[in-house]
Amino acid sequence: MQQHYELGQYLRRRYKDLLPSVYNVDDIYVRSSDVDRALQSATWNLLGLYPPTVENTDQHFQFVPIHTAPIEQDKKIARIPSTTDVSGISLRQAMQAVFAQTVS
Repeated sequence: MQQHYELGQYLRRRYKDLLPSVYNVDDIYVRSSDVDRALQSATWNLLGLYPPTVENTDQHFQFVPIHTAPIEQDKKIARIPSTTDVSGISLRQAMQAVFAQTVS
């Protein structure tokens, strides 16, 4: 999680002229797969990207919504479809199967 937080801080420094320091719904839309580890990664990235401001220091964070869809309905983010049997194959083979299905 520390790496994701640091990535968010890096993105804040890099895009400070593009993204305001206070979150606004019109500035950024965050989408994640509905998997706990992906949601945690997105959360920590956003904590680094949008640190507390003078107005919200008592909260210690700025709330930024993370949008998801149930995995059965998620057609926007690459995933291993439930119809693919991935037992006994390597992560590389699984990712190749995902890529093949996303580009076809």
